[in-house]
Amino acid sequence: MKLLANTHASIPGNETWLDTFNGLFIMEYDTQWHCACGALQPLAASTALERIGIDNLAILPMGTPDSVTAALTREMTPEILGNFDCAMCLQRRPRTQHKRIDGAPDILRIKISNATASGARNDNPIRLDKVIDLGAWAAVTRNPEPLRYRLRSVLCHGGTLTGGHWTATVTDAVGVNAINDHVVVRGTDRGLRTNPQNGRQAVVVTYLRMWSKGG
Repeated sequence: MKLLANTHASIPGNETWLDTFNGLFIMEYDTQWHCACGALQPLAASTALERIGIDNLAILPMGTPDSVTAALTREMTPEILGNFDCAMCLQRRPRTQHKRIDGAPDILRIKISNATASGARNDNPIRLDKVIDLGAWAAVTRNPEPLRYRLRSVLCHGGTLTGGHWTATVTDAVGVNAINDHVVVRGTDRGLRTNPQNGRQAVVVTYLRMWSKGG
């Protein structure tokens, strides 16, 4: 892989490299809005059809069992939006947003929301599934490619919403590494999936796509 002294896109030769690199992480969505009558509605100009993984994945409040898979299921469930004037049925009705995965990344980055709607910190220790399957939400339903991912790294935070300390647990070709500042020690696969880790909550998890049957 080519190494860049500076990754700014304005430097000649960098744009293609950056597009290739970003492509490893980009999730492409097929998003549609429907009226209750079934008519397809135009999307708002601000609707994001491409994202770097999944941002601010909402989790349940403290004391309620939750997992990455369960949170993803809620994220992809059709959502009822505000009322609008439908040009097809000529009635004012709510829109329903349907979201499917049109293009899946090789590396799936998931940012877990650690704040409630009121702005308070939410440290509900959701289960970090070893393997997740996004196939149920694929836009292509006929002979789709497998969309299975295996957990590869966990970034944890302890403190407040405005400050604290970060640690990471990551896998390499040999095994699992637990990283705390300059200290790196060997960890375990079970430790990778543990949440919280040494009192710190998982905030960013990374999954690697499993292209072969074994992953």
